[in-house]
Amino acid sequence: MKALVKESSKPGLVLRDITKPRVGKGELIVKVNAASICGSDLHLYKWNSWAQRRLLPPMIIGHEFIGEVEEIGTGVSGFEKGNLVSCETHIFCGYCRQCRLGQPHLCTNTKIIGFDRQGAFAEYISIPAKCAWLTAPDLDLHVATLQEPFGNAIHATLSAPIAGSNILVTGGGPIGIMAVAVARACGASKVLVSEPKEYRRNLALKMGANKAIDPNHEDLIESVKLATNNLGIDVLLEMSGSPDALCDGLSALRAGGIGVLMGIPNDVVQLDITEDIIFKGVTLKGIIGRKIFESWYQGQEMLTSGKVDLSPLVTHQFHIEHFKEAFDIGLSGDCGKIVFII
Repeated sequence: MKALVKESSKPGLVLRDITKPRVGKGELIVKVNAASICGSDLHLYKWNSWAQRRLLPPMIIGHEFIGEVEEIGTGVSGFEKGNLVSCETHIFCGYCRQCRLGQPHLCTNTKIIGFDRQGAFAEYISIPAKCAWLTAPDLDLHVATLQEPFGNAIHATLSAPIAGSNILVTGGGPIGIMAVAVARACGASKVLVSEPKEYRRNLALKMGANKAIDPNHEDLIESVKLATNNLGIDVLLEMSGSPDALCDGLSALRAGGIGVLMGIPNDVVQLDITEDIIFKGVTLKGIIGRKIFESWYQGQEMLTSGKVDLSPLVTHQFHIEHFKEAFDIGLSGDCGKIVFII
């Protein structure tokens, strides 16, 4: 089978013909129809310092996908050949304290597809059946690849009171823009987005943002004051990992507001804890991954009911053989989600 492999410790990927995986006990072999590029895949492609610490080559990368069940391992029930499935890519142990407390998204023994085991930029993938997600067959395949990152946006957004609130999303990447759609669907009064890329500001507006701010040429805090009658925002959704965005977002947060942090900074960030957090009585929440499987059920209902339409977010499609062009566009930031047809 063909697969995109991080073959050695250097930038780039290679397309290789490799052996199709065998089905194991408790596993499914899935024939991959389509897969989308995640921001973490861009890091692996660039092979930056974080990627070098996180992954040991060789490894097939990619983890956001949709496909059909091809083979079913022993001990597996609830699936049939031909079922359309996506996958919860954080493989949880089920035995650690967090798992037993009903928090498998915080599992201390988590293994991630495309990092710790072979990934989805391939014609076939082996996945644990416990992580497979049955997907409605009438869901658009391109949108179906987005269910995993959509869960991230849902987890982050719904961790704060949204209905009737003024929201600021810092970082208009795909998950930030998904958060815009979730906030609007759940009754946010006003959703503002801060994003330096014009392409993504326009996309955020298309997906329901009331205002898109260019932080490189506009004063974010003043823009928020103008948009909220000087009240400030009720909820900050920090999706960029930018230290400046985090600091400005906290400054724009009203007293008693909630800051939800999902963007990952490259280094340690210095904050004005006294003025922006303690004296304002702010609540901060760190978010990782999706609630397993609560976020998946919520996402399924939002998509199948039509409350959220993610199709405008899929801006580019490529056959996997044209992966270099796809990654170049991804690295430029002039895109939404890029989907590989496999």
